[in-house]
Amino acid sequence: MSGKQIYLQENLKTKVDFEEIHFSELEPLVVFAFGQDPELLNKYQQIPGDFRTMVDRNMKNIGDGNAILDLTCFKIMYKDLIIGFMVIDIGKNILYSFGININYRRKEILIGWVESVKSFLKGLVRCPLWNENQRAIGFMVKNGFEISNVTKSITYLTYL
Repeated sequence: MSGKQIYLQENLKTKVDFEEIHFSELEPLVVFAFGQDPELLNKYQQIPGDFRTMVDRNMKNIGDGNAILDLTCFKIMYKDLIIGFMVIDIGKNILYSFGININYRRKEILIGWVESVKSFLKGLVRCPLWNENQRAIGFMVKNGFEISNVTKSITYLTYL
């Protein structure tokens, strides 16, 4: 989770790009991405809590995940504006965590982002999501992901 490298998707239609960031730069982007979205806090979290608890839990999950995966953090940009974050294990094609600020969750931006992720990971994407996050699960399914496994707490989605 270090280094600076820009991954520009040559997609003039979507204008969604991402830039690698260090883990230490991630928390403000998580706050930005999750902020102003009361539904995220009230409906889609595994364990109910306040906003700060949700952010802290997300950061801890990413830190813990990095102990077993090789996670890389990115800021997501649309037309050169920062709109969110994502965390990926590039070698294992795992989209581990992501968030886009509610003000940028427009169809063309969201589809542009997910298409950029598919392209970046060369057409194979694995995405574990908390079962409670039905909004994100539904979005992924609408964009070509299939549910490959469901456990007590996690829904695993795959795009091939």
